[in-house]
Amino acid sequence: MRWLDSLAALRQTRRQRSNLRPVLPIVLLVGAFALAAVFGLNVYGLRSQILRIVAATPRSIMIGFALGLLPLFICMVQTVTRKRLLSKLDSVEDYPVAQTLHYETARRSVDAISPATLNTDYIMPIVVLFLLNAFGFAFMYDIYPDSAAFATPNIILGGLQVLDPAYKPENVQAYQAGTFVMMAAAFIGSYVYMIGRLIERLGNNDLYPISLYFYVVRAIIAVSVAAILRHTADSLYVDHLSALMLLAFITGLAPDLFLLAMARKAFQSIKVMGNKQDPPQASRPMALPLIMIDDLTREKVDRLSELGIDSAQVLACQNPFLIWMRLPYDLGLVVQWIAAAQLYTLVKEKTLLELRNLGMLTIFDLECRLEDTDGAAQICKQMGIPAGSASVLKKQLDADPCFVRLKQVRDAMADTRPIVHPAAPRARHAMPYAGRALEPPAAFEAAPTA
Repeated sequence: MRWLDSLAALRQTRRQRSNLRPVLPIVLLVGAFALAAVFGLNVYGLRSQILRIVAATPRSIMIGFALGLLPLFICMVQTVTRKRLLSKLDSVEDYPVAQTLHYETARRSVDAISPATLNTDYIMPIVVLFLLNAFGFAFMYDIYPDSAAFATPNIILGGLQVLDPAYKPENVQAYQAGTFVMMAAAFIGSYVYMIGRLIERLGNNDLYPISLYFYVVRAIIAVSVAAILRHTADSLYVDHLSALMLLAFITGLAPDLFLLAMARKAFQSIKVMGNKQDPPQASRPMALPLIMIDDLTREKVDRLSELGIDSAQVLACQNPFLIWMRLPYDLGLVVQWIAAAQLYTLVKEKTLLELRNLGMLTIFDLECRLEDTDGAAQICKQMGIPAGSASVLKKQLDADPCFVRLKQVRDAMADTRPIVHPAAPRARHAMPYAGRALEPPAAFEAAPTA
């Protein structure tokens, strides 16, 4: 078996060498970014500021690097989060719930998480995001106090205002400084949005390398939209700089909304509509808020909202293990919430209240009543459907994959006998079919011993 150990050592050495490969692209990227910055400063007429950026004040450099490194420090937390999720799943692997489809799906989902660290997948997006934030904040803090930097007219800061013969040089300088302030406010707004979304995506394990590039492009769009807002403030009937600065900050938080609003205003001006009319209010489905579910207080609803679960419809289709790993609640309670959400999405508000008065709180209670002849007739009466529809409703539940998988977890939790594993390690990815009995696969029963 020595050749296996040698092969494993060789693979480990190759992995370590592969971690050093991104160093050259980083150096090239930093050099290209520096050249682009110098070229941009020349285009914008800020030639005198090139040496100032290279030899900026220590405060500007420290602020830029600190704010640029903050997203990286936030991403590093995902590694610890992944370990905690796996340890929580391992705590129930010796019980029948570990043989359910939901458990195996949760296990594979956590195993597939690639933490956003300085590896081959995330190194380039993280470096690009760091350079954008570090250079942006350092440039903003270093340029803003010097009003002489805005004396040279340019198309980005001045727009069409510099072409007006009535404008004096000092007025152009003040106007361009105001445009720079708006662009800085939009950049800060996009940074605040990025930090909030980054924490939310890490909490839901929904962060990918393309997401970091999305935040970079979004910041550039926000700054560009803020400059356009400055030059079109007259059409928006806003002429006060403080109000414009607030609009610029909101633009950084949601530039898409401002682009959409401006496009709709343009379409209305030329009597052209770019989208179809919305359906009438009476034809729209009603919302399914989480507050309608028993025991879900405002605090718990907010906690579920952090996981992207903002309605009962979304909760009804969730994997209980994925929620249980991230919340400090018992697995049985999470299963009850999902079962209650499935009942709520099926019968809606009015019927839900009537079913609660009959002692039915979850979809499992409804299934028990449908299996009884007298209970099925009473349920059909409460739901306002024909009495013979009970069997059809039962078939509808049995055909719902969300209900079938959740029922498998509920039935497995009722069996508290631990699984006796053989000496051989358990196969992690042996997923039994959801409809068959919860018993260890044949591979567990006749596993070869060492």
